[in-house]
Amino acid sequence: MDKNKNQFSPSTKIDILLYIALSEEFNDLTDILINELDTSFRPCELDDLCVTIWYGSIYSPVQDRKIRLAVVPAGKMGITRAASVTSAVLTTSTVRDVVVLGIAGALSEDLQPGDVFIPDSVNEYLANSATRGKTKQWIFETSGTHYPTSPRLLDRFQLFRSVHPELFKQWSDGCDARFSTVATHPVRHALTKLGLKLRHKPGLVAGDDRKLASGPVVGKGNAFVQWVKTNADRKVAALEMESAGVYDAVHIRDSAPRIIAIRGISDFADERKELIEDITNDGFRSVSIINALSLLIFGIRAGLFGHNRSKERAAESGIPADAGTREPIIEGPEPTATEQTDTPDDRHTQNVICAGNPKQIIRECLTRSFSNREEIDNFCFEYSDELHREIRNEDGFATIVRKIIQHCYANDCHDQLWQSIKTERPSQFIKYHAMWEQTID
Repeated sequence: MDKNKNQFSPSTKIDILLYIALSEEFNDLTDILINELDTSFRPCELDDLCVTIWYGSIYSPVQDRKIRLAVVPAGKMGITRAASVTSAVLTTSTVRDVVVLGIAGALSEDLQPGDVFIPDSVNEYLANSATRGKTKQWIFETSGTHYPTSPRLLDRFQLFRSVHPELFKQWSDGCDARFSTVATHPVRHALTKLGLKLRHKPGLVAGDDRKLASGPVVGKGNAFVQWVKTNADRKVAALEMESAGVYDAVHIRDSAPRIIAIRGISDFADERKELIEDITNDGFRSVSIINALSLLIFGIRAGLFGHNRSKERAAESGIPADAGTREPIIEGPEPTATEQTDTPDDRHTQNVICAGNPKQIIRECLTRSFSNREEIDNFCFEYSDELHREIRNEDGFATIVRKIIQHCYANDCHDQLWQSIKTERPSQFIKYHAMWEQTID
């Protein structure tokens, strides 16, 4: 495999574009992204944009592949900055999902510092506003612009606890441990004396018609909070300054990526903000951003960013809905009586071995490793630039598999192909490579 494939370039295909506004927030994540994960995130300065992207991957055991992640620390707050940077990256790169991650202040009593919030939608609450007033006093008449979170991603995170209980518990336990280092007994006592009583554990609050207010204002007073909830949107639950720009940059595109906001709650967006920051020495800021990143990482591992499995998505990709799951017709002897007790997959694997055809084994491995055209096309990009240039838009899943095999045999690069499969789909490599070696001995 090309040694430069872990380097970012404008043509790099990205599974998840992660937008982070502030250097402070990014610095809190650096140790996790670079030092703790079993991967290598590397910086890359963009040529025509004064932004550095950190590019790497996170392995998803559920999807059995590495998810390519490009992290954009924009270095500045604000909706305009967020829209500009996100649009510039989306213009030059192929991106499947966009995540805007950072901290937010709670507007609802349902949320507290340490929680992670995923909104049903983002409301740019001051957009399209008008002023009214004939004397010295005037008011805003708000309209707002509403951007929905991608329904599939929102649904998966809402059901994370039920569908993947073990992974969710690991995430939750980590949040509890981090929370307890800040919410010590003396801190709780000090907060309680001021009328601030926190839950003993943080949690995930996703959807349920809760919205994220996004605008140019940092909330530090209850009067403003009440104004937002009364005049802008009574369903807003948290306040921040970037997500509307990222959502707008995504939604304006013809073939838009999916998008989701993951915000760690660092404080309350009223007078309590400064009290909490003073008593905890800003401790909840780091805890909340790390809790949010941790949720993203566990979501990746759980396969929450996998492809939509609808017929519409299959139709858009130009392949049948069951492509990649259907068993190819491979000649071979009938299963023995012993094999009749095996699973269908075991019997089918035995047929492949009996066929003794190394090309059939590679075809079977590729077919079972990738579930649709987009995944196999991404694999080609990682495997060989030369091969990827030969892939046409009208090529279907089976055609791409055939071209991979032809390229492999024409260029005698079996080892390179198997190494690429090992990198992208380790479990399938273990299953099929030994079978392939038996046929060529």
